[in-house]
Amino acid sequence: MTNLQFIWQRILDVFRFLPKRLKRLFYHFWVFRYASRLSNQVSNKLHVFVIWFLELNLLVLEIVGIGEFYDILTAVFKRSTRPLSEKQLQMAQNFYGDASIFRKVRIDEKAKLGMGQMATAYVSCFTINTGAPIADEVLIHELVHVIQYKKYGLRYMTRALYGQNWGGGYNYGGAEGIKKWQNSKEVIYFFNPEQEAEFITDLYLLSQKKPTGYFGRDLDGESLAFNPRSVLGDLWG
Repeated sequence: MTNLQFIWQRILDVFRFLPKRLKRLFYHFWVFRYASRLSNQVSNKLHVFVIWFLELNLLVLEIVGIGEFYDILTAVFKRSTRPLSEKQLQMAQNFYGDASIFRKVRIDEKAKLGMGQMATAYVSCFTINTGAPIADEVLIHELVHVIQYKKYGLRYMTRALYGQNWGGGYNYGGAEGIKKWQNSKEVIYFFNPEQEAEFITDLYLLSQKKPTGYFGRDLDGESLAFNPRSVLGDLWG
């Protein structure tokens, strides 16, 4: 997808995603439902309220296309931003399935803003930012955040940032954590966005017969019974 095609697609997204965004905003006012779904990620009631308020503002901004505006600016001004390479696209489709979302993803491997000792890559809407050529397993991790953005909107950012600092970090608990997730009433919201991405990354590493990350050391072949769509849901939805 060329820059012009990407810009046009993001303009269309403002209108295409509007019904879904209005629905998100409507349900956001069901505060008890909201608190229940975040209960495993955020235990402090004050923190729940702060996140709810921040996400209320994000939901309003999304209705006027703040995410699309950001992506269009990056396409216009960040000349190092490009689509996924054919190799990267094929790898993503082989693992996740042939979802059109991956053709919209942009990547900037010369990013400066936000890079440092604590961050080797991060996602802003449909753009993956990294300061160097990206490893396959890191790309798999960051693509989870792109999928989260498509599913939940900019709320993935507040929950990922909270998770990194106060909500369990990247540690999804390995095999024991997966068992708890399976038995949870709120399966979709059980892991914070970083834990979910780390779990998916470990599934990818297992599929490639590579050592899993630190938090998934006790995973084995049985974990391959989970495919990305069973964890993340329908990528086309």
